Amino acid sequence: MISLTKTNLMIQVSIMTVFILSSLTACEDEDTGSENEETQSEQAISDEALADDLFEDMDEISMEAATYEENARMEGSVLNSLNCVSRTIERENPNSLSKRVTLTFSDGCEDASGRVRSGSIIVNHSIDFTSATYSVSTTFEDFYVNGHQIEGTRSLVYASDGKNLISATITLTNGKISLTDGSTITRNGSFTKMINHELGEVSLSGSASGVNRNGISYISEITRPLVYKVACASDGIFMASSGNKSISRAGRKTLELDYGDGICDRSLTLSADGVERTLEITINK
Repeated sequence: MISLTKTNLMIQVSIMTVFILSSLTACEDEDTGSENEETQSEQAISDEALADDLFEDMDEISMEAATYEENARMEGSVLNSLNCVSRTIERENPNSLSKRVTLTFSDGCEDASGRVRSGSIIVNHSIDFTSATYSVSTTFEDFYVNGHQIEGTRSLVYASDGKNLISATITLTNGKISLTDGSTITRNGSFTKMINHELGEVSLSGSASGVNRNGISYISEITRPLVYKVACASDGIFMASSGNKSISRAGRKTLELDYGDGICDRSLTLSADGVERTLEITINK
């Protein structure tokens, strides 16, 4: 049986990954050849950061909702720290472990990090004891985070070794972010998280694709698994400590991001057309 008490590490993992690249809005592509290319390279990285941030945030909230039990408290819970969100829980029968949870955030519902949510998310979850998997699927109804509207279906299937959650397969279908300026980002993706409880690490692999705010098609691919450490998060560093990601764009330069080889820091290397620069990243929540 999957132990629900082990989900706190998954929440820690989500907290680590919620803020991946969330402040890469000032990166410039050297040797762009034009101011327009510089701007679009900058926006491509910003769009990738924002999409990662918002949908990873949904993973954290969805896991909390799925593991929530009436009259229960979860240490470090975002939901339990808010008095501006209501929960509705539906089960097929009183003894069913599977359930549908609707979270409704009142307008201006702000958490401790300053993130403001409104609208509803619907979380469906089920447990398959035969395959030792735990499924969570999230959809959205008129849902906004910091003024950005979120749409699509985010599905996660967690695998267990009987005691611990050890992996998660993530699928994003028809993802869409309507930005506060009226532009949109679309996104579909497939990822796998491998969870190492002994080392306190999670590795992430996979890819995403869609159309950015400039109407340019893109593919974002993790070319070397991104590794996130609980120890780094404890030091306030919520980005990968190692791994590589590539962002290719139709008719534009490919952007390569290198997170290093395991040191807990805020630096990464950005390269385009073989020209490299090291960036020191300040994570903005």
